Amino acid sequence: MTEPAVAVFACHRTAGALPHAVALPCAGRVAPGALIEAFAAGAAGVAVAPCGEAEHGCRFDHGAARAERAVATARRILGRLGLAAERIAVLPSAGELAGFRTATARLGPTGVLADWAPGDVAGLDRWMAAIAALSMEEGLTPRREDGRPQAAPRGTSAETVLWEGCTPFAELLLEEALGGTRSGDGLRELANAGVRARVLADERCCGAPLLAAGRAEEFAAVAARNAERLRAAGTRRIIARCAACARVLGHDYEAAGVRLDVEVTTLARALAKAGARCAPAPPGRLIDCTAEGEEAARRLLPQSKALGGKPLHPPGGWLGGAAQRQAVDAVLAQAARKRVDTVVATCPRCALALRLLARPGSWRPRALRVRGLAEPAEDGR
Repeated sequence: MTEPAVAVFACHRTAGALPHAVALPCAGRVAPGALIEAFAAGAAGVAVAPCGEAEHGCRFDHGAARAERAVATARRILGRLGLAAERIAVLPSAGELAGFRTATARLGPTGVLADWAPGDVAGLDRWMAAIAALSMEEGLTPRREDGRPQAAPRGTSAETVLWEGCTPFAELLLEEALGGTRSGDGLRELANAGVRARVLADERCCGAPLLAAGRAEEFAAVAARNAERLRAAGTRRIIARCAACARVLGHDYEAAGVRLDVEVTTLARALAKAGARCAPAPPGRLIDCTAEGEEAARRLLPQSKALGGKPLHPPGGWLGGAAQRQAVDAVLAQAARKRVDTVVATCPRCALALRLLARPGSWRPRALRVRGLAEPAEDGR
């Protein structure tokens, strides 16, 4: 039996005893996204090997505990993508690597074709590209977890589908920096507005990274497979959480020769069309990253002041860049002048960016609460 490919990330003190290990200043510095990336690149298993703090004393403040948290986050993401949690582990000692390889071999092949290439992207964009690549793998069966027992049940038959996209994965990757995840409950908001919808348990990436990379044939193939799944589910309407997914599904699929023959809209536009209003209205809101979304935001949040003067970034982007930093600074400065302590964003990616760049401990920190459209207020409403 061929030995499975196992990627190892190790503290530099123990890396010498682990062949081909990636040596780190501290194993606690490994990011969950780097662990996910290893699977997208073809690893059958991933191991993280701290130095053994009891013996050496960690120089970087509890590296083993931080490594455990990174692995726990990666496991949650891998589970949603359809990979077993047993494929990733923290090794208390270098001698346990052989046993981990044996256990990984028993699990068999992952089903990943391992043709992913990161291109020129880095940081969150790179990790999100790896997640998207795994989400598009036909050899894996995604298991989306909506965790909303009071909402419409998940299933394979749904006339109206809430397309969650990749934002929940980004929130998981940034959970420690953000102080927890708050992706909200779009199904509940839709139900409150009289719209019954479901999340498809096997929702896959829409293919946007392939489109951005100019891989037109592969994008068209992913689009065709998604279209077939949606038709099989009886889907007549797609409500996407973010504008980027809505554009890909509603415009780019057809441009690639794939017809969905369904209505495609965003969560903000669907709620506005249903006559919903955000109550209690927060004092401030971000400008939406599309003209249609901004029109919906005005209808949903008529009492909220628009801050910043322009969107944080074009639809489809994640984080980074001086332009986004300047846009965030403008929002924070205006919020301070107008004494706004809560801001709502109709775009989940904009909400994520503002939460990250305005969090406590960041430069320049502000006491500002950022809510996504489907997140409850402090009083739970």
